[in-house]
Order: sequence, then structure tokens, then C-alpha cells
Amino acid sequence: MPDHPQYTMWKARLEAELAAEGARAARRATWDTDRDGRDAAWVHYRRLWHEGFLPGRGLPPWWHVRAWLRLLFGKPG
Repeated sequence: MPDHPQYTMWKARLEAELAAEGARAARRATWDTDRDGRDAAWVHYRRLWHEGFLPGRGLPPWWHVRAWLRLLFGKPG
């Protein structure tokens, strides 16, 4: 005996919701792992920024007074 049409409709809807939930969970897991890398890069960038200027970029910007004072007085960092 075939299933009732309304049962078939609700069963299909439930399966679609479960599939969407699984896809959301997979995207969330990927996003969380990527976020760890982004957070680490941001912390590293902020640490370098507060030290004065980013290495490898040459001289600091003209408006970064603290970095220029360190450079002129020969202090490390």
C-alpha cells in the first residue's frame, strides 16, 4: 500500500531540512577553522603595528610619530 500523499510531503520536507542543517554544520565547521587562522594573523599584525611598523615595508608612514622617534633614537622594535 503506498504512503499517504501528505505523509510523503512532510517526509520530503523533513529530509530537506535535515540536509540543510548538515550543510550549515559543515559550513560552520569550515568557518571556525578558518577563523582560527584569521585571528592568529590579526593578533600578529596588531603586535607588529604596536611595535612601530611592519618589517619589510621600508620606512613607517609619515604620521606614525612613535615609530619615527624609535627609528631616530635608534631603539629596537
